[in-house]
Amino acid sequence: MSRTDPAMVDAELAQVRDLAVGTGRWEPAADLLAGTAGRDWDRRGAVANALATAAVQPTPWLDAWLTARPDDPGAHVIAAWATVQRAWDARGHGRASATGESAFDAFFRILEQALPLAHYAARTAPEDPTPWVVLTWLSIGRQDGREVLDDHWAELCRRDPQNRLGHIARLQCVARKWWGSHEEMYAFARSVTAPPWAPVVPLQAHAEYALDERDEGDAGALVGFWQRPDVAADLDAGHAWATETRPGHAYAFHDLTVVGYTLAQAERWPQAAQVFRLLGPRAYEYPWYYHAYAERTFTKAYEKALSAG
Repeated sequence: MSRTDPAMVDAELAQVRDLAVGTGRWEPAADLLAGTAGRDWDRRGAVANALATAAVQPTPWLDAWLTARPDDPGAHVIAAWATVQRAWDARGHGRASATGESAFDAFFRILEQALPLAHYAARTAPEDPTPWVVLTWLSIGRQDGREVLDDHWAELCRRDPQNRLGHIARLQCVARKWWGSHEEMYAFARSVTAPPWAPVVPLQAHAEYALDERDEGDAGALVGFWQRPDVAADLDAGHAWATETRPGHAYAFHDLTVVGYTLAQAERWPQAAQVFRLLGPRAYEYPWYYHAYAERTFTKAYEKALSAG
């Protein structure tokens, strides 16, 4: 799989990120992030995530930003998010049963470094939902428990009830692999009706269900799953959303990838081809990265879809 740049299709974001990484000039990145506040929270999340990904390894440009503007909540949210990503990289992205003790030790130690950064960002930018997205992933890692995660969700929704990144994180929280169940995950997914990207959320739930059952070794649960009438109806809605609405929100590339992935899993190849053509020969890493050979799996699906459609 050709993993998409974390900047996705945001050329301005890619430009300021590359400038910071390549030359150390962090000011344009800071200005772009500041300009999203109160205007487009989803884009603010996308900007923060891309900049954080570029700073997973400690980097001079972010240090310089924090030194020059020590009170800037944007710099702190990026530093917090980069630290959380660094912790997950140290742990590895497999299940807990496949993670060694030393990896867990590093994971928890690094996560603790992110906590004061995220809390500072939340405290100094009280209207911003982005620190609460970071705190959600931080609390998932720290195993803070369901009550804490529910509080984070409430805080996030008070700031932006249709926050795309918040809904992505919340679906994970209520999935069986963390603190929920299949039933709760589906109830959450079907409760999301207001945002324009609502048709994607049940497809995420289907992907999570199938991957969880696969990992648990319950192959019988997946026999005919993608052809079930309720799943087929959700696939129809997702395909229509992708090909007719032509979404343009900050995480559209993520969402189109989810639609293409689920259509491929259902072997609805002509429809998958339509979505893959919107994406080009690339995809957002989720949910393809759940497969052991993600690039090979994506490429095979992409080629099969285009040959059929």
